[in-house]
Amino acid sequence: MRTLTRTRQRCHRCGGERVTLASPHTLDDGDATTWPHGRRGVSGGCGDGHAFGFDPTGGSPRAVAPWLPALDWGREVTVVLGGADPEMGTIERLARHFGMPVVQATCQGKPVHAGNAYRADPLVGNLLWVECAPPGGWAHADHHRAGDHGFGAAPEWFWDAGSLGQFLQMAVDSWTPLDLVDLPSGLTAEDLRGMAAADHCLRAAYAGACPGVTPESLRRMRVGQKAAQQGTSREAIEASIERAIQALREATAIEGLADLRGVHVPELPEAQAISGIGFVATIDDPDGRTKVVVQSGDSGTLRRFLAGEILPELVGRYGDPVRGFAGAYLP
Repeated sequence: MRTLTRTRQRCHRCGGERVTLASPHTLDDGDATTWPHGRRGVSGGCGDGHAFGFDPTGGSPRAVAPWLPALDWGREVTVVLGGADPEMGTIERLARHFGMPVVQATCQGKPVHAGNAYRADPLVGNLLWVECAPPGGWAHADHHRAGDHGFGAAPEWFWDAGSLGQFLQMAVDSWTPLDLVDLPSGLTAEDLRGMAAADHCLRAAYAGACPGVTPESLRRMRVGQKAAQQGTSREAIEASIERAIQALREATAIEGLADLRGVHVPELPEAQAISGIGFVATIDDPDGRTKVVVQSGDSGTLRRFLAGEILPELVGRYGDPVRGFAGAYLP
């Protein structure tokens, strides 16, 4: 039997409380707990089917997520996928392994990307939205926007906060420890923990702040994934990361950030997460706009950026200082 970490959560609607258990874990018979959007209702809390979330200031659980339409787990649940990335690919693979239908969210008939995932074309059915939603709606599994269940969650909550962990805890029939979940061939519990930690808080994961994930295993996994995706060798990926770290060290600084705007540096986010050197850079968004991205382990710098104190001419600011990223667009 595992030692269980218990934390109180408060319902954002009625003020009721419950006790939740850090995941993955084992439950005793009769333990009153469940996933907020899960198939069994809230047995340990207010009893009204209300949602619980995380405190973006201290990283401890509290209610921040708006309630979502209940999923009917007595019927077939279709998974609606957001923008393509490695995590979304893994969620699709898991969903198909569990026998769940999968559809790609679209915006004006085309697959969504990060810039328009929350303007998805409406769909009808028993739908589990992952990192996407129709205008004015919310995803069932997400951590990108203030109000999402995992937004602002501290690194130690990476599994419960990230979309991969949220999805699995809804899709798996019970609170089975991750190591005992029936996974697709070639995919391990260690892989999933590493993917979830990297997606939610890559810098913190490389700093050893995500329980059950070591920096060494994380780098080994991610370099291997990148090599396979790019059709190259692990050595080539490692060399790109080292060159990017050198570029970070040599760049001119702006507000304590390496200024790499207008410069293409492969593996820059990975290099920042490993080295801890924050940067500001530009990328071309799929919708034709130029996006300015900031990645830093200094939450104060990110909050200043989001407040418009750094590069005030930018518009459409977004980000999560706890997770270490922010962005905006050239006007």
